[in-house]
Order: sequence, then C-alpha cells, then structure tokens
Amino acid sequence: MMQAASWWTSDATPQNWSDVFIPEGHYKALNPQNMIVEGMRGAGKSFWTHVLGNPALRTNLTKVSSDIFLQEELKRVTDCKTVL
Repeated sequence: MMQAASWWTSDATPQNWSDVFIPEGHYKALNPQNMIVEGMRGAGKSFWTHVLGNPALRTNLTKVSSDIFLQEELKRVTDCKTVL
C-alpha cells in the first residue's frame, strides 16, 4: 500500500484493483442506495465514482465486501455517472 500511495494523487483514476484500498468508513458511501454522498475535498468521492464506473473494479468490489447486502446492491449496478 505504501508503494501505491507514493505515486497516487487525489485526481488520479484507479486502473487496477491493486490501486484500490477500502477504508471501513467508506462502505456506507459505496452503497448504491445512497443517492447523495457528501465529503470534504479529497475524501474520495471522485475516486469511488471511477471505481464504481469501471465494470472490472466494481466486480472486484463485490467480491471483497463482507457486507452481503452491499455485495448484492453492487451486483445490481450497471452504470455509474456523476451529476454536478
């Protein structure tokens, strides 16, 4: 993780599953049932939008979550878009 953090910038787009770390406090925001996610600048909103918008990364996310409800909700997602 330290190696990934050494080159990561807040505006970087995750390309591989090895670029992804899930802080426990972010699981609530990852639930597709939550329509609005608030957070300070640099909190990870754009990062998670990129993860959820990437079918391969989204599939990996469904496999690592220990929350069965979240896994099922993520499997139902077919697309992810940002509305400004």
